[in-house]
Amino acid sequence: MQVNLKKLDERIQMLQEIRRIASNRELMGMLSEFVAAEDEHRVPLPAAESAAAAVSPSVDEIVNQVVNGTDAHGSRLWSGKR
Repeated sequence: MQVNLKKLDERIQMLQEIRRIASNRELMGMLSEFVAAEDEHRVPLPAAESAAAAVSPSVDEIVNQVVNGTDAHGSRLWSGKR
């Protein structure tokens, strides 16, 4: 099996950017301005996408999972040793 290092490096860079944004209160506040609340009007999604969206976690949960290195169930994705 061959590992695509370019793709891996791109993903690491994106995750580091998410972490940088999540650790900055001003940027998180700005981001939250653009994320629609549940009760706000949204354009209806096609059936397949709306079903997936119904079970997906919120943006805050995703950011916290990335920053804390955990999955949706709270299990550690990476070892604590870095």
